[in-house]
Amino acid sequence: MLLKSLVLVNFRNYPRAQFAFSPGLNLILGPNASGKTNLLEAIYLLASGTSFRASKTSQLINWGQNQALVEAQLDQTRLKITLERVDGRVKKRFWVDQREKSRRQFLTLLTAIIFRPEELRLLTGSPARRRRFLDQFLAPIDWSYRRALLAYEKARRRRNRLLEAISQGQARPQELFYWDQALAKNGEIIRQKRVQFLEAVNRFLAQSQFSFWRLVYQPRPVTLARLQQQLDNDLARGATSLGPHRDDFYLWDERVSAPEKNLAYWGSRGQQRLAVLALKLAQINFIQTQLNQTPILLLDDLFSELDQTSASLVRAILSQEGYQFCLTSAQETELNGLANQVISLS
Repeated sequence: MLLKSLVLVNFRNYPRAQFAFSPGLNLILGPNASGKTNLLEAIYLLASGTSFRASKTSQLINWGQNQALVEAQLDQTRLKITLERVDGRVKKRFWVDQREKSRRQFLTLLTAIIFRPEELRLLTGSPARRRRFLDQFLAPIDWSYRRALLAYEKARRRRNRLLEAISQGQARPQELFYWDQALAKNGEIIRQKRVQFLEAVNRFLAQSQFSFWRLVYQPRPVTLARLQQQLDNDLARGATSLGPHRDDFYLWDERVSAPEKNLAYWGSRGQQRLAVLALKLAQINFIQTQLNQTPILLLDDLFSELDQTSASLVRAILSQEGYQFCLTSAQETELNGLANQVISLS
């Protein structure tokens, strides 16, 4: 699906704006605080139903306004999301060709992958950041993953409250069984889906110019038997110690001579940034093979902190045909005229 145009009304810093996009590379130029990242965020919202940076949906609505709209024209389809403040909350509605649809129906029509400066911490940051990377990618494109994730988190919250009640003598251990079952069932679905994706990433890396890297998955499988074994520990902590909410992964670099080949420890910032981009390309490959779609690649300030070799590789990627890119930048010179379209923001 190609993005042809985008209309924003009361979205972030845009009271009203309209943008046209071309196939290939769309360069979004402008100084800081001009709305470059907000524009990428609007596209990502249409693809995923969520923001990649807002902690609350209300933050997407222009200050002092009660409604906002994001609307896009694709090849043959028009997508729209409306946001409205109602009784202190924001109601989100999804539209396809002027007909209201469910979230599930809406999210099958456009896919997008986001790369931004903060994602350098995907490798060097906390395990929670890497789990969020998996969830934010898989939930919009795999409804069974999203359903299992929501059910799992609900069961974990309930079980943790029950653990505290048992410790205080206000509940019995037998009451855990229902929530243990829910954790084991949905946790296994989540683990299998993550394994499927990470194995696909490694196949992509092995067949690419990044063959010296591979992802190593560190799951914490949850079963009824293991939950029972960990019960005393969980009661002492007041929290569930097993399950996909404790999973992690790291990037193994074959070129490192040290026994511990985790790129987070030995790679330069430029190498780590390039590795994150390689993961994004692997995400594109996964969507193409699994969903038969080519997602839009959203690149926010991509060229900062790339060395000359890495920057040359990125330019080669951006010049490939068959992909639609939206790249933000403060200056045009670094792209050497590769852009098919330039969107200037004042």
